[in-house]
Amino acid sequence: MRALGVALLIAACGGAACARAPGPLFRLKRPPAPAVTASLTGSVTTQGERAADLVGAIVFLEPIAHSAPHEPVGDAEIRIHRGGFAPGFLVVQRGQRVTWTNLDRIFHGVFSYSNRNQFDLGVFGPNEARGTSLARLGPVRVHCPIHVSEGGIVFVAPSPYYAVSGQGAAYAIRGVPPGRYWLSAWIDGWSAAAREITLRLGESAHADVLLRPERD
Repeated sequence: MRALGVALLIAACGGAACARAPGPLFRLKRPPAPAVTASLTGSVTTQGERAADLVGAIVFLEPIAHSAPHEPVGDAEIRIHRGGFAPGFLVVQRGQRVTWTNLDRIFHGVFSYSNRNQFDLGVFGPNEARGTSLARLGPVRVHCPIHVSEGGIVFVAPSPYYAVSGQGAAYAIRGVPPGRYWLSAWIDGWSAAAREITLRLGESAHADVLLRPERD
């Protein structure tokens, strides 16, 4: 009887095509994996300033009451070449080491009297490099003690979650772990008061940032 039942089943299914190992009648489409981070977009604005004037503003997030995980970063480098610092503006993370490399055939030096990160690397010769770690948030203005026209700005961000505003003064910070943050921004001569923002898992949040003139 068992043999007869198998024969009838094969005949009903069309012979050998049904004799293969049975498989699922349909495959379930797996839903997309849930986002494990959040994103934040918006624009940088001021009163009386055109959007085009705000290209290059740094918008950044500082974690509140939690340590947002991020990959460790290596040294950042600024090259001294043809009588100038390249790049003249650089964003680094808090605690990151910045190295200045002298590519000229003459001596150069690097120092900063910025309140946030004062240092003096002295004067060094061709093909020599010297560096320092920058621990405090904000802009660090650097100069050469020999050549007064040489200098630049290093901005120390509190985390890797920052962006530089582009066309239309828009910015986008992506891949941010959910949590509470201080949101702020800076461009030379202007800064934004930090305000609290909460980013939730998988959220695409929007927040504009208002810059105000800095007072020396």
